[in-house]
Amino acid sequence: MAVRLRPFPADSAEVVSGWATTREEVIMWCGHPAAPVPAGQINAWAREDGVQPFGLYRGGRLVAYGELRIDDDEAETELARIIVDPGERGQGLWPRRAKAPRLSWADRAVLAALARTCYSVFSQSTRSRLTSSGRSCWTQ
Repeated sequence: MAVRLRPFPADSAEVVSGWATTREEVIMWCGHPAAPVPAGQINAWAREDGVQPFGLYRGGRLVAYGELRIDDDEAETELARIIVDPGERGQGLWPRRAKAPRLSWADRAVLAALARTCYSVFSQSTRSRLTSSGRSCWTQ
């Protein structure tokens, strides 16, 4: 079944709140000092200036949450606070044999634009240095 990227509705924050249940999981996910992260806190983050929350859905079911943090002054975009439903972890969100995720063309266009924006913040010399060292510029 295809996965779809959609805006994140505030009433789904309670679902996401239940995905990280230990202090360690919460710290790795978002740095919050205690588990679980209240739904109200997730919604407060989503309302911050420059934040665009999104959900990844399989069918009608929310399977992942994340945020785009857009900083126009610095001309950069970050992916932040990404978390996957524990029942979906380790399985991949699309068939392993597929060469590309089964996303709609509209979702692919959004992800492609996001990738271009993120990639453009690295200077050519930084990309060359990271690539020649065998490190991925996406993890820096």
